[in-house]
Amino acid sequence: MTQQAAQRQAAQHGARSPGLEEWRPLDEYHAVLRLIGHWCWDQAARGNPPPSPGGFARRVGIPRKLMSSWTATPPSDRLPGFTLDRAVEIATYTHLPVRDLLTAGGVLGVQEPLYTREDALRYVAESLAAQQAAHLDLTFEPTPVIAWLNEEAAAVARTAAGETAPPRKATADV
Repeated sequence: MTQQAAQRQAAQHGARSPGLEEWRPLDEYHAVLRLIGHWCWDQAARGNPPPSPGGFARRVGIPRKLMSSWTATPPSDRLPGFTLDRAVEIATYTHLPVRDLLTAGGVLGVQEPLYTREDALRYVAESLAAQQAAHLDLTFEPTPVIAWLNEEAAAVARTAAGETAPPRKATADV
């Protein structure tokens, strides 16, 4: 059953205001909740009952009061209490990309250094190199780690460009 069909059926049977028990039309929600709502309705397409906003919150471990404030937040406002940790919790449960959730929630912009996996790898490599150059007392030798991070970033870039990656060497010492 599609979201629209379920809503028509509920309206015909005199259902009350949705709240946390059922979904309103997704365009009435903040972008993060639209992503979650689409995921929930995709579950229905797979033959699973779609969780309500409250059911989703329960399954993921989002406090009911927080989910209630999210469902009441207008699409144009910032989502209260939406953090990197919340995005990771949601992504872990739904397998939605964390960067999509963070971008929808206004936590990351498209120009942020951790927006892509390649950028994240390069960012960590550059940070380690800067710490090494500053002669900070690291608990490990960063050079092989930096080399591995740069190799991984290059492999991600090649894969994104459609190139086939060569087999990777074993890196037991990293």
